[in-house]
Amino acid sequence: MALHEVLHGIATSNYCPKAILISSSEYLRSSIKGGLIKKDEIKARINRFAGRIIQKME
Repeated sequence: MALHEVLHGIATSNYCPKAILISSSEYLRSSIKGGLIKKDEIKARINRFAGRIIQKME
C-alpha cells in the first residue's frame, strides 16, 4: 500500500519517476513467467508510465 500512496502523490504532479516498481506478489502473478503483464491494470500502469516519458521527451 505504501507504493500506491507514493504513486498517488506524484500522479498529479509534474514529477515523472524514472522507474516503476510493480510487485508481482501484490497481484498474485509471476513476473518471471509473464503472468504479470497479462493483467489489464498492469498494462494500463505501464502505458501511463511510458506516456509520461514520451511527454517529457517532446
